[in-house]
Amino acid sequence: FILDVGPGASKDGQYKNPEYFCYNRMSYFEAEIEMSKYRLPQPSNKSKTN
Repeated sequence: FILDVGPGASKDGQYKNPEYFCYNRMSYFEAEIEMSKYRLPQPSNKSKTN
């Protein structure tokens, strides 16, 4: 038996997070592309020769 998690929470009430319905199958990959410019380059296992 699970109780409601907070005031106004219910199984048949209105969902309070409309952004949830804005996502689709490709949303994850779109976020990956957007964030790729902020990631550090992956280190190489090749030895550096000077």
